[in-house]
Amino acid sequence: MKYLKSLTIICFVGLLSSCSISGPYVMPKALVTKNSVGTKVGIAEKKTYFGIMFGSADLGIVAAAKKGGITKVATVDSEIVSRFIVTTYRTKVTGE
Repeated sequence: MKYLKSLTIICFVGLLSSCSISGPYVMPKALVTKNSVGTKVGIAEKKTYFGIMFGSADLGIVAAAKKGGITKVATVDSEIVSRFIVTTYRTKVTGE
């Protein structure tokens, strides 16, 4: 019984601490060019549930620019928002 209780506590602590584990995935925070910022914004995003990505998504700069109708890219922002169940990966492009 003591073994089962210890195993349960270890699994519970491991489950809660898994949200804070970071891997080697490094993405630049922002990229900037000499083009003017402009008024157009393009966003490419994908949500994962429990860390599992269903389907495929293009989160690249070109995809975000196409969604915003941008031909001259000025800035690129990459964002990862982690919540308890859902993690959102987003690429935001501004330009003309």
